[in-house]
Order: sequence, then C-alpha cells, then structure tokens
Amino acid sequence: ISFNCAIAACEKSKDWRKALHLLEEMHLWSMPDEISYRAAMSACPGSEWPLVLTLLDIMSESMVEIGEISFNAALNALSVAPAATDQVALELLQRMAKQEVDPDAAPSKRRPTAVREVAIPCKACQSFTSL
Repeated sequence: ISFNCAIAACEKSKDWRKALHLLEEMHLWSMPDEISYRAAMSACPGSEWPLVLTLLDIMSESMVEIGEISFNAALNALSVAPAATDQVALELLQRMAKQEVDPDAAPSKRRPTAVREVAIPCKACQSFTSL
C-alpha cells in the first residue's frame, strides 16, 4: 500500500520517472497491482504514450488484470499525445474488446478521435453480427 501511495504522489506531481522507478522497485518487495500500474501510467506525459502501452504489456505478461482504469489511463495518454496515431488508438480499442472491457466505460471527452468515431459503429456491428 505504501508503494501505491508513493506512486500516486508521483502521479499528482507528474514525476513520471520517479513513478516508474518506484514501480520497478516495488517488484522487489511485492507484486504491483492494477492501481500501481495505472498510477504510473497516469504520471507519464502524453509524449510518453509508447511507455504507457509498454506498461499495459508488462501488466499482461505479469498476469495483472487490465481493467477499465488502466485502459482509461492509456486512452488519456493517447488523447494528449501529439504523435499518437489513429492506428494506435484503434489497436487499443481492439485490445479492449478482446479482453472484454467495455470501451463505453472510458471517458468519451478525452478519447482519441479514432476511438470516438469507431467505438459506436464497432459496437453496432457486433450487435448486428450476433443476430
């Protein structure tokens, strides 16, 4: 719990390097959970969106459940990233669907444009094909 508090403090101060250092150090003492990773992801600036996606991969490899809060953190990073492409946003949306995380649970105002434009049609197509 104290590591999560420290990482959350780094998130608030936007000290992403320290947050990642604490997350790495946490592995020595205990297993980071989704809250640990989400706080570290949220501490990262938009320019570090590839790192946020790498943290999602590490979570998956470590068998840490990736839920709405983690996907929201990734979507938020993409929404402010100048170099984020629509293709990356679509891949993240596909990953959410594959893991049965509802894209509608993500805050729509901060979603990348591609996610906003594709999420609803994809959901409609899934409903149509299930008939």
